[in-house]
Amino acid sequence: MMIPEVMNHMDKEKEATTAKEVASQEEKKDLRRSNPTGLPKSWKRFLSKKWVFPAVYLGTLALILALIFWYPSSTQPTLDKDGALPDLVNNTDQGLAGKGEESMPVATPEEHLAWPVREGLQFSIARTFYDDQAGDEQKAQAVVHYAGGYYPNTGIDITANGESFDVIAAGSGDVIRAEKDPAVGNVIWIQHGNNRVTVYESLDELKVKKGDKVKQGDLLGKAGRNNFGKDLGVHLHFEVRDQDTPLNPIAILPEMK
Repeated sequence: MMIPEVMNHMDKEKEATTAKEVASQEEKKDLRRSNPTGLPKSWKRFLSKKWVFPAVYLGTLALILALIFWYPSSTQPTLDKDGALPDLVNNTDQGLAGKGEESMPVATPEEHLAWPVREGLQFSIARTFYDDQAGDEQKAQAVVHYAGGYYPNTGIDITANGESFDVIAAGSGDVIRAEKDPAVGNVIWIQHGNNRVTVYESLDELKVKKGDKVKQGDLLGKAGRNNFGKDLGVHLHFEVRDQDTPLNPIAILPEMK
């Protein structure tokens, strides 16, 4: 074969190869134009439906809201005066009844908590419950200054003109704690049938022991003194807790006469 013929043949093959490449590139461009997202046709058909994007948006919004509500509740600390004084109280299990032993509350759903003092006693509230929603003046009056620190009052402090007085059970239930504490004095906790616990601190003496069952009005001890509320003199510190969260006793007890 002559050289000119060979060269002519090679040129034709090169032109054919170039034409195939151009055609292939055009096919790819056409494919990208018909499917710019690069997604499979089944996904493209799914995403083309009108309800898809609103559903995705609402689902994402619901997830964000759930995280917003879950995070504060999972990190919210429990207000517990005893827990705030790790070096001042005994290392005693202060959990609610039901840890390691069965509790048989005797309170009935119809029973309402009563004042932990004898009827007819002339008493006053020397220190009120610390309420986050109260004004600055009320908050200042509900703070306890002790050992160089300041602590929100998790109950109310009852006095009777500096005299001691009988302290009685505000409701029926099981005594789950009865002991002497170096900071708050003699202390009694009573577990009630409505998942509430009443706390009695600054007692001069104890008339019950852990494990006793008491009825509303039973004598628990007498008001005395303690180190935590030393500025109040003889008094009773009384708390109402719901699953270890302190509640304002004034909002639960009958109106003072």
